[in-house]
Amino acid sequence: MSRTESGIREYLSGLERHRVRYGTGGIRGKEREMDYAVFVCGFVCALKSKKEGVCGMMVTASHNPESDNGVKMVESSGVMLGREWVGVLCECLGADDLVECSRGAIEERYRIDMARRGVVVVGRDTRASGERLVGRIKKACCFLGCGVVDLGMVSTPQLHEATSNYAENLEERTGVYYEKRRESFYRLVAGCVCSPLSIDCANGVGSVVFEGLQLKQDISLHNRYEPGKGRLNVECGADYVVIERKAPAGMCLREGQRCASVDGDADRSVYFYAKSGSFCLLSGDRMAVLFTMYLQKLLAAGGVSAGLRVVQTAYSNGASSRFLKDTLGVSVVVAKTGVEHLHREAERADIGVYFEANGHGTVLFSEKTRSEIGRRGDTAAQSEARDRLGCVAALMSQKVGDAVSNILLTEAILCTSVSLENWAGLYTELPCKQVKLPARDRSVFCVGEDEARLLRPAGLQKEIDEVVSWSRCARAFIRASGTEDVVRLYVEAETESRVSEIAETLCEIVAGYAQ
Repeated sequence: MSRTESGIREYLSGLERHRVRYGTGGIRGKEREMDYAVFVCGFVCALKSKKEGVCGMMVTASHNPESDNGVKMVESSGVMLGREWVGVLCECLGADDLVECSRGAIEERYRIDMARRGVVVVGRDTRASGERLVGRIKKACCFLGCGVVDLGMVSTPQLHEATSNYAENLEERTGVYYEKRRESFYRLVAGCVCSPLSIDCANGVGSVVFEGLQLKQDISLHNRYEPGKGRLNVECGADYVVIERKAPAGMCLREGQRCASVDGDADRSVYFYAKSGSFCLLSGDRMAVLFTMYLQKLLAAGGVSAGLRVVQTAYSNGASSRFLKDTLGVSVVVAKTGVEHLHREAERADIGVYFEANGHGTVLFSEKTRSEIGRRGDTAAQSEARDRLGCVAALMSQKVGDAVSNILLTEAILCTSVSLENWAGLYTELPCKQVKLPARDRSVFCVGEDEARLLRPAGLQKEIDEVVSWSRCARAFIRASGTEDVVRLYVEAETESRVSEIAETLCEIVAGYAQ
């Protein structure tokens, strides 16, 4: 046995091992229980980088509490880890002997040249445990003779883009991120005056990114990251705003004040404002509609023939789907929950707009479409529209949902094309509600391919159908979380009172199955 192998085994013997699962957001859990799993992820990432040159790792638990942490893994292209290597990672996470598993599952299968150096690009959010877990990744890379580029504190979208930039030998890995977004935004709003915007940064890394942009616009940051002050994602952040339907702590919401909120690692965003004393939420569904309308306008003005597709999930409000199909006339596809599924569907279009209702999404442009909009139009007006489309393509992340990019595009549209009130008035959402219910073993809740109906536990779907039948246009479904020990209940109906009635009844029913 080599000295490296014995060193790895000895090192792992000193780490407490806890069961983790690879879900839609990578692996997550209580930060004190993640050391072993994060080392294994770093080990697999290092091996993958030896095969392909570069791999990325983001230490974050996104919108989860600060006491949680985890890892997301990134391909050299900057997109989320592909299915094949997810399988490899799961094998290694479950193996009794990591060294033996890696030899059989990776070295022989992929014929990895262990003499090749490889590089792992690492970033972390603002959690205090992040530095310790980055240290586990560095240790795994050290054992395998793999280089590490430590970006320090960055957003998840920055890590995705930096990994791709490093693979393409671009030197300014985070500098490129800021330059592209600042220049594209300024070109989109040239000659216009943007209204003030207040942003809830969830006491997380979002404030670091907005400060790094150094924009001249009237933007005020609330719940900023300040060490020792404010708790990450506690009564703030996009997830809190969507679930609770109220303004974050630390923000005094004034009538008509335009506000946005990002989550802990700044990969999702939503808008909100107050009208006649009521809280008004503009979620990911609304952003998908706004972006689609803007793109349709530019495509027509630019004489560009690209097809447009919108990808949603079962959580998308039914009214938004109908507006997109019936009023805007665009193709709408419902994908499985999990941003990797939406991304994959959006990639199949010339221009793919995808959003989860929670505010996670982006706009993808195919190479063919980028080439077409890069050519001058037949008229000055066509050329100007194509230039704007090029700015949108440069502004929006082509790797993953980016809260900062989405807010900048929203501001550009609100500054030049649509008012906040007109955006909110495009359609009336069906009342809906999401509820998190604790589940001792969330794996017992198994859904079908469309994720709208349960296959297990036996009998639960029949009970859901019976309750939903009380209403003419209600729908409800239950899905196990991919990252937390909870199941998520979604209810949609024609009135708030009916939504509450259905939700309360289903919560009681589901609780009996979740114990």
